[in-house]
Amino acid sequence: MGMRMNTKLILLFSMMTLFTVTANSIYFLQLEMKALRDSIADNLTAVGRKMVSEIEQYVQTMNFAIENMASNTQFMESMHQLCLQGDDADVVSAQTMLSQDLFNSQINRRFYRVSLFTRSGLFMSNQFESTGMAQSLSDEAREIVASLTWLAGVESDVYRSHIIPLRHDPWNTAGRVEVFSAVRAAVWRGRTIGYLEVTAHADDLERIFSVPAMEGVVVRAVFDNGDILYSSPDGASDIIADGISGDPQATGAGLPVVAAYSKTLGLRVYISQDSAVQDRLARALITRYISTGGIILAVAAILIALFSFRLTNSIRRLTKKVRAISASDMLRPDAPAVTSTVTSPKDLEIRELESVFNELTRRLRASMNNELDMRQATLHAQLNALQAQINPHFIYNTLNIISAKGMESDNEEIVDICSQLARMLRYSTNMQSSAVTIMDELDHTRSYLNLVKARYEGRLSYNIGIPDDARSLPIPRLILQPLVENTIKHGYNYSIHSIHIDIRGVFADGWFCLTIRDNGQGFSDRALSQINAAFEEINDRVTYDQEKAAEHIGLANTYMRLSYFSGKRIPMKLYNDAGAVIELSIPDRKRVVE
Repeated sequence: MGMRMNTKLILLFSMMTLFTVTANSIYFLQLEMKALRDSIADNLTAVGRKMVSEIEQYVQTMNFAIENMASNTQFMESMHQLCLQGDDADVVSAQTMLSQDLFNSQINRRFYRVSLFTRSGLFMSNQFESTGMAQSLSDEAREIVASLTWLAGVESDVYRSHIIPLRHDPWNTAGRVEVFSAVRAAVWRGRTIGYLEVTAHADDLERIFSVPAMEGVVVRAVFDNGDILYSSPDGASDIIADGISGDPQATGAGLPVVAAYSKTLGLRVYISQDSAVQDRLARALITRYISTGGIILAVAAILIALFSFRLTNSIRRLTKKVRAISASDMLRPDAPAVTSTVTSPKDLEIRELESVFNELTRRLRASMNNELDMRQATLHAQLNALQAQINPHFIYNTLNIISAKGMESDNEEIVDICSQLARMLRYSTNMQSSAVTIMDELDHTRSYLNLVKARYEGRLSYNIGIPDDARSLPIPRLILQPLVENTIKHGYNYSIHSIHIDIRGVFADGWFCLTIRDNGQGFSDRALSQINAAFEEINDRVTYDQEKAAEHIGLANTYMRLSYFSGKRIPMKLYNDAGAVIELSIPDRKRVVE
């Protein structure tokens, strides 16, 4: 069952609007999603750099505290005396001196503990009043020192501070306190007499590597040797495992993973964000685009309906007028249904159609008044004769009307298009002779290219170069234009690239070689195989199996007509050369068509 014009327009415009809104929404949503991911990555990068800066400053302060002790000659001499275990007076004096320096230093109070210890189990710190600490020179203290596996690394480079990652404080026997520390060997008079350690609480690392302003951020700080300084406590740092094992900018688990590096500490900080947070932000974006798109579609649907009804108003009036005409109206000269004009003057085509309809109605009414006594068969024959008389001229009359309207509007392009189309129609319908000259075929092809050029709005260009002495060579009618049409139809496959057609001819070895080239995608191997198979059948039987050239049936049909009308004396060859090439070989100065 057919649909009304306004319904078709509503469906058409609605589909176009839906496609446009959907395509634009998807495109801009992708841009927004990319911008969101880039923003997250930029924020994470900034946070990572801030973390690296803060941990460097914190470790620098720890190293300053160690350097403050190591550069204090009185402090180092007291530590040396204590290690020598001289008389009791010297030991007590050295202990008192060390305790005062450890406790009274302002910078030492910034940390959880500042201490010194030796391989022999000597241990002193600025927390001498704390309970639960291991006793100096006790078996427990010696066992603790023996268990410190990282001392070997400290002794391998005695003049540099070493950062020891998070661990439970070995000197605190009362509880499991997580700490990290900076340790350096105490070198005095050319030998290592013990170790200086600045210990910080794990809460300080948590403060440095936490991001309260961003939800769901996970962090892992890893030294170059693989030791982990810090990892997010909730275990979510496994998300960034792929980023740690590969490229720091790689994507692990579908999330952006960024890294900030401290060359001073040899520490790389990896940072990412929980997928749930990013998914929520993405869903918010999608919801916003869907709601916005829905509003646009709703408003567009209303405007489309109003616009469609406005466009089809004249058609509906004309349809109503046609339906209201009865047989009695056809016999009455003053019947308003026949003489009235119901269409809007703004709808020029519909107004013209109504004028033509009114004129036809008046002619039909006159015919009915004059021939009422004829039988139905005679009337039917006369109407058929009238239709046969009108139809061949209707297209030309319509083209003349459109051309006249173009002249009135001072639109030379419309006049030129009508002229080109009229020439094509006259040439195509003129069947007085099956043979024409190359000049005639080129003029017909040029008219076709000009019409196509108007359609593609400047994307089409062509060049025709034929020697003057070849223009009178005979060739079958309607050969070149179908070949050019096939080139445009199949060579570009609705692409948006520029189209260039080059038609050239040269004399060579008793033949006139005419080539049609394009800059399109060329023939596929499968298409060339199918067309050549069809050509072989035509050469054998002047017919072919259409299934063998299904993709380029127009080429096969053209070759069949060329072979028939030229007596198989004009071969055609197809190949690719920076596009598709069609080559015709015409005998030089010989009649190929009778």
